[in-house]
Amino acid sequence: MKYCQLFATFATVFTLCITIEARSAVNLTEVMMKRVYRNMESAILDEDIDEIEHNPIDSTNSSRGDSSLGRYRKSKSKPDPELCISMEIEADKSFKKLFMIGEDLIIPRNETELQIYCKHGKSAMKVATRYGKCLKPFPRQVLNIIVHGGKKSLKEYCDATKGRAEILKHLECVTPETSKIFYNSLEHGFRRIDYISANVHDDDLLSTLCCTFHLIYNQTIDLVRHHCSKSPDSTVRLIRTIVDNIAKDVLDLGCGKWPSLDSCDSQIPQIMEKLRSINPPEKTELAKRFLIGPVVSIASRLVA
Repeated sequence: MKYCQLFATFATVFTLCITIEARSAVNLTEVMMKRVYRNMESAILDEDIDEIEHNPIDSTNSSRGDSSLGRYRKSKSKPDPELCISMEIEADKSFKKLFMIGEDLIIPRNETELQIYCKHGKSAMKVATRYGKCLKPFPRQVLNIIVHGGKKSLKEYCDATKGRAEILKHLECVTPETSKIFYNSLEHGFRRIDYISANVHDDDLLSTLCCTFHLIYNQTIDLVRHHCSKSPDSTVRLIRTIVDNIAKDVLDLGCGKWPSLDSCDSQIPQIMEKLRSINPPEKTELAKRFLIGPVVSIASRLVA
C-alpha cells in the first residue's frame, strides 16, 4: 500500500502541477518565473546531453539514434500535429506503466523486478520531455520542472543502493486488496479533475486546482497511515520527499494564496464542499481512461 500510495501522489502531482503552473505563470512576476524555468531547463538539458553523449541510442531502435549534440538540438523543433497525437498516446501509455496501471502490472519484489520498473520510469521521463514540445510554452516549462524532479527521485530510489533497499522494504506492505484501494483513490482524484474541467470557471481554476491537490494529498496520507501499520511515518516522509522533489517550486509559486486545506475551506467553501461530495467509483477503470487528456484540456484554458 505504501508504494502504491506513493504512485497516487506522484500521479496527482503530475496532473495538477502542470495546470497549476500554467495559470500562476500569468500572475507572478516575469523575472521570478524566468529564473526558475531557466535554472530547471538548464539542468534538464545538461542531464539529457550527458546521457546522449555517454549512452548513444541505437538508430535502429529510435528516431533519436544520433548522439551528436548538434543533431539533438535540431530535433528540439516542435513536432507536427499528427506526430503530437502519437506522442500524446505514447506519453499516456508510459505514465500508466510508471504508475503501475494495468492488469499486467508487476509490483517489484526483488532487485531484478525493481530494475525493470526503474527502466520504465526513466523511459517515461524521456517520453514526457519529448511530448512537452507539443505543449504551449508555460505548460511545457512546468512539465520540464516536474520531469527534472521525477528524474531526481528515480535517481535516489533506483540508482542508489540504499534507496532501492528502502523501496523494496515498503513494497512488503502492498497486497492485492490495498492495491485496489489505491486505484480507487486515484480514479476518485481523476473524477474531481473531470469535474473541474467541465464545471469550474476560468477565474476559479487556479484556486480549485491548488485545493484539489491539498485534498487528494491529505487523503493519500490518511490512507497510508490507516492501511499500513508497520511504519507509516517513514512512508509519509518518503512521499513528502518525492512531492518536494517534483512539485515544491510549482506549488510555492502557484499556490501561495492557498497553502493548506484550512485556507481552502475558508476562501472557497462552496467549491470545497462540491469537491468533497464527488463520490469515488464503485469500479475503477483506470487502464481504459485517457490520463493525459484532462491535463492538456485544463492547461489550454489556463493560458488562453
